[in-house]
Amino acid sequence: MDIARVLPNFTERTFAELLKRDRVLIDAAQRTLESLDRIRSKIEDDKEAESAKFETEYRRAVIRNLNKLELFGVDLSPTSRSQPLSVAYVSLDVSGPSKDLQRNAIDIGGEEEQGEEDSEVESVEMALAGNKRLVIMGPAGAGKTTLMRWIAVRAASTNFEYPLDDWNAAVPFLVRLRQFGDSAFPRPESFPSLIAPSIADTMPKGWVHQRLHSGRGVIMVDGVDEVAESRRAEVQKWVKDLVDTFPECRFIVTSRPHAVEQGWLKSEGFDDADLQPMDLAGIETFIDHWHLAVAEEVRREDEIGPLERLATNLKITLRQNRAIRLLATNPLLCSVICALHRDTNEQLPEDRLDLYERCCSMLLERRDPESNLHISGYPRISYRQERSLLDDLAYWMTRNAWTEITLDLARDRFGKKIETFRSDGRDGVPLTGESALRFFLERSGILREPVKGKLDFAHRTFQEYMAASAAIAEGDIGLLLSHATDTQRREVVILGAGLARPKERTELICSLLKEGDSDRSGRVKLHLLAAACLDLAVNVDSSLRNEVERRIENLVPPKNASEAIQIAEAAGEMAVAFLRRGKDFLSARQSVACVRALARIGSLEAIEAIAEYANDYGSVLREVVRTSNRIDPQLFLDLIVPRRGACQRV
Repeated sequence: MDIARVLPNFTERTFAELLKRDRVLIDAAQRTLESLDRIRSKIEDDKEAESAKFETEYRRAVIRNLNKLELFGVDLSPTSRSQPLSVAYVSLDVSGPSKDLQRNAIDIGGEEEQGEEDSEVESVEMALAGNKRLVIMGPAGAGKTTLMRWIAVRAASTNFEYPLDDWNAAVPFLVRLRQFGDSAFPRPESFPSLIAPSIADTMPKGWVHQRLHSGRGVIMVDGVDEVAESRRAEVQKWVKDLVDTFPECRFIVTSRPHAVEQGWLKSEGFDDADLQPMDLAGIETFIDHWHLAVAEEVRREDEIGPLERLATNLKITLRQNRAIRLLATNPLLCSVICALHRDTNEQLPEDRLDLYERCCSMLLERRDPESNLHISGYPRISYRQERSLLDDLAYWMTRNAWTEITLDLARDRFGKKIETFRSDGRDGVPLTGESALRFFLERSGILREPVKGKLDFAHRTFQEYMAASAAIAEGDIGLLLSHATDTQRREVVILGAGLARPKERTELICSLLKEGDSDRSGRVKLHLLAAACLDLAVNVDSSLRNEVERRIENLVPPKNASEAIQIAEAAGEMAVAFLRRGKDFLSARQSVACVRALARIGSLEAIEAIAEYANDYGSVLREVVRTSNRIDPQLFLDLIVPRRGACQRV
């Protein structure tokens, strides 16, 4: 205290010095913080620039690797056997639950049924725009994989138009499940390597997760049906984990209808949509696009002119020939028909089995377009030998539930089969497992190498047809029956019945009926499978047909659109008599399903049956009107419109 009083300036100077030093420290700290901010900002800018650069490269890779559509059976150079999707793609329609739940329509009983789920048909673009999560189902060849590639390419190109213009910021990730038949499903950070493996290692850390968390990603899971049935619950769990982790992301899943039940992912917020067969207008558009795509590649005036004429003649043929038109209702078969029409001087088959056989012959017997001489550098192999090798490979893969194998496995399988061939002593490249594999990959359109070191059939339909052919040749009716409830092999059973001898076919169908009678849980599936086998057969015993019809009668009327599609595809013409408007009371939902099934069948008798529903109202009448887009417009005007007018006059 004494010192303080005597030396008052000591404290003031001391505090001033301390404060001055504090300010120096604070200024130094501030400068350090500002420097750190600049460093952090530069790092973040560099990271953002690095991410933007990678995204640009990734989008280019998606376009480069997916923007192509194979044209089956076209004798073009190896670089010209696929065309840009922008030229060849044709938009498809889907059916799904109607979003207009407030309609005040009147059904046949006077009021719209409460709780009945109506359905509507719309373009796939509208369905995608209105659903953040969608399961798209369609049969083999319906265009599911092509649709996924088109979405990926459009998103990568940022050139979506209305109603998908808000998808242009989306980053596409396509997962083809056939690549993971016996391995773990991929984690998000490995998604880019599935489409763009050459740049995947340059991806900035966390890039995929940032895009998915921000809602800018669209995850496309293609081919649930191409995974073994025992693993589909694992697929469901994997998708659920992705949805829970990235709730803002868009999701699209595809499958064949029989592989999963309706509402398979409903608990995860997914809506279902069924790909519809192409109507006459869609078929004609597809024909135009197919021939335009070929013209884009040949670029020779002497070939472009005939292509225009071929397209016109094919459209005329389809309008006049219902049998061929019914075969052309999905993109795969329509492209095959276009190729056959061009390749065989406009002579077309009218039977599905004949169409498949002609297609295989066309793809395997292709020769060098520059000459009719044998192609050098490949083994001399006859068509029967080619089919023997491929049928054996297809059947072996099907028995093991494989849709893709390694090149080494294929080479070994070919080698073992070749050992059973009788040598013809011809000079040239020896026929070995290696030379056969190279021939099929390089000179045919049946097999392909989708990823390095892997092999699969160009389309699963070819594998199923050839597997069925081998099964019948081996007399494996019992083995086919043992796979009757396996959705992954269902088409092989149907095609096998069509290829079988009459006695074998009868044995197969009778066994399916008997098993369905005793198996309540699988009855519908087994009886519809029996009907599908019968529908593909010729010269069937009348008593067997009566037995199948009796089971189908118990399945009609269908309860919903999904059942309607199954009945139409499996039973075909056989179901028409049971789908008629009859005297029994039908709910609005049942009537709508009957009309939809009849439109899918599309025969003259089926269209006449649709006319019987023309005096209904509400959802039933709306469904009748929709059939004008799915059947021959002239038949709609001649058979259905007058029936409605007559009822109104009465």
